[in-house]
Amino acid sequence: MVLVMRALLALILFVLAGCDQPTKKLPFIGKRYFETRPGVSGTGTPHKKVEIKENGEVIFSFSQINQADKTETTGKYHAGQFKKIVKCVFEEWDNDTSYYEITKDKIYETDSAGNRLMLDECCGLSADVPVCSCEDEYDDSQYW
Repeated sequence: MVLVMRALLALILFVLAGCDQPTKKLPFIGKRYFETRPGVSGTGTPHKKVEIKENGEVIFSFSQINQADKTETTGKYHAGQFKKIVKCVFEEWDNDTSYYEITKDKIYETDSAGNRLMLDECCGLSADVPVCSCEDEYDDSQYW
């Protein structure tokens, strides 16, 4: 009986030890660069990055250089564990809040309910449509 109790206790501890691990499959591990709103690009456009660590932690970062005076503004937001929709709040941008759906090959800007955004500022400058999906394929050529 004692042996059965020990085995049961060991099984419970094993299950509980795995509870702090991410339960969802991660779309990638590492850093990816993106821009979901190319219609607002210009001098001083921020460069954005999302990083997913092996433990599922998601971190957003940005870097923006003011073209007039060359000052740089940077920000980092620890968004917590990976989930279907990830919230990002940049305090350095007056608490600008965005929501993202992160996939293996693309990132989509969404509303808080997970609906993908369609806005005019998400269209490239050469687009001839009034609104576009706020999405981007990752650009791994940027390193900052």
